[in-house]
Amino acid sequence: MVDDDALPPFDDAGGFGVLPEPPAGLADRIEHATTRRVRGRAWRRRGALALSLAAAFLAGAVTSRWPFDEPVPAPVVAPAPSTTAAVPRPATPGPADPAALSVALRERGDRLLAEAGDVEGALALYREHLELASLAGRPASDPRDSWLLSAMKNDLR
Repeated sequence: MVDDDALPPFDDAGGFGVLPEPPAGLADRIEHATTRRVRGRAWRRRGALALSLAAAFLAGAVTSRWPFDEPVPAPVVAPAPSTTAAVPRPATPGPADPAALSVALRERGDRLLAEAGDVEGALALYREHLELASLAGRPASDPRDSWLLSAMKNDLR
């Protein structure tokens, strides 16, 4: 139980009476202590942020040069195998007959494109075919033309 004599007396309004004055400098000591803690937290946060940024920077700098002793090997690019040698090549007619040579070049280009899928080889043969065919006039479109030959003829127009 609480001793009634230890409590301050009530005033007429139902509250405690006048409290004693706090000791001199108490408010200043409390303000100084709380200000120091609040400022200390802010500086600790800033310091932790600065240390984490420095650690991230150093980790990036170290790993960018990792491993130190071994040079980075250059990528090796293997040349694509040439499929032009796998396709049997018929004997081409002599240069005396440009129309027959043009037909033979076109047939070889068709066969190379269809059987071996060699676009570059077919492109070279079709180019020669179109040069010979253009001597006789403008090469006409043919429904039997491959997609590559049709595209080349469309580019000539």
